[in-house]
Amino acid sequence: MTEETNNIENHSVGGSVAVGRDVTVGGRSNVRGNATFNRDVYISGWLNARNIRGAGKGLYETVEKLNSAYPNPENGWFALVGNTLPADIYRAWGGKWEATGQNGGEPVLELAKLTELSESLENEVSARVAADEALKKAIDAEVTARANGDTELSDALTKEIADREKAIADEVLARTTAIDEAIEAEADARTKAIAAEAKAREDADAAETTARTAAIEAEVQARGTAISDEATARSEADKALQTAMDKNVTELKGADTEHESRLLALEQSEWPLSLELSINPILIEFTGSEKDTTVAWKIMRKGAGVTPTVLTFKQDGVALSAELVANGSINAKVNKLGDTVFEIAVEADGMKKSASKKLTMVLPVYMGFAGASDAAGLAITGLSKYAPLTSPAGTYKIKNNADGIYLWLCVPDTMTINKVTSSGFTVPMREVQTGQTELGRYKCYRSSNAIVAGEYTYTIS
Repeated sequence: MTEETNNIENHSVGGSVAVGRDVTVGGRSNVRGNATFNRDVYISGWLNARNIRGAGKGLYETVEKLNSAYPNPENGWFALVGNTLPADIYRAWGGKWEATGQNGGEPVLELAKLTELSESLENEVSARVAADEALKKAIDAEVTARANGDTELSDALTKEIADREKAIADEVLARTTAIDEAIEAEADARTKAIAAEAKAREDADAAETTARTAAIEAEVQARGTAISDEATARSEADKALQTAMDKNVTELKGADTEHESRLLALEQSEWPLSLELSINPILIEFTGSEKDTTVAWKIMRKGAGVTPTVLTFKQDGVALSAELVANGSINAKVNKLGDTVFEIAVEADGMKKSASKKLTMVLPVYMGFAGASDAAGLAITGLSKYAPLTSPAGTYKIKNNADGIYLWLCVPDTMTINKVTSSGFTVPMREVQTGQTELGRYKCYRSSNAIVAGEYTYTIS
């Protein structure tokens, strides 16, 4: 088929079509509904059918496979079960497959019928080939005729379009010329009319301006006199009003000052400024070397921290640098036996607050057993040293490793021991003696009697 066959028109029929004689279809036929054939159907090629309805259902290896293929058989169906023909015959009744007890299924070839069918198919194929050739020739002739007609129609349309374009161009030119001439004439007439109207308005505006100027000058002079009189009167009234207002303001300022003072006193009473000062550690052993301590403060009001506007911090009267913060701390250096005083003073929300706290550096307490009979021969630092204490009072476990030596208790000379007991009994002690180390003076107490070896618990008061 040539390329021109693509121009063959397609037609769609919405209703039924009845054909009294033969119908030859050159391409595929798609039948979307059911089809009924009242006579024989001949198929020259292969019959490809997914499902064929019929009573015979084929040969199956076992009854189980037959039931799997057709679980709900209809009455009258039959099938063969076995591996070769003839095979056992089963028939369907009551929705189930039942064995008939008979064998069957031997193939029979009817040669005469096959020969007749073959000849019929050959004749039909020859007829269809001839019909296809005739249809092709008719289509080619129609395509050629239509192509010639399309060429003539195209030439006629081209000439008609050219003629119409020329006529339109001539008409546009004529109309454009007429419109331009009319616009030019109207513009000249309007220009002359506008000029005349402008001259008349100019003369009228000049006359009106002269009249209005004279009226305005007269009104300005009259208003100036009235304004001057009114200004004088208002100035005198303003002076009197200012004097009265100054007096009232003075009285109100005095009342406001008193009110503010009362409010401030009430507020400071209800929500006072609080200042906390803490030192850690607050008790340090004196060793003759500088020790670090942290001094912290917390400024509160109304349950929250408040930043001070003024903050001074001193250590033994000497000012130290500190930040203006609600919660802060500094690292201080101390190296003084006895008390070191830290002071802080702040101002916040119009209120002042100050606080002070002292840090104490003490000599260590020494306790233990030694053979020395007096403090002059005693090596104080050879006894057991205890953590920094502000008082020796307390209970201590002390071990004696040798018989016949004395219990020695040495405390800084700022402290005093009044009594020593063990297991509820008083331990006799000699009169206090004075001792000395490189760092300071001590009061030393010795037991009156030598003590045998052992571990003892002493209570000092």
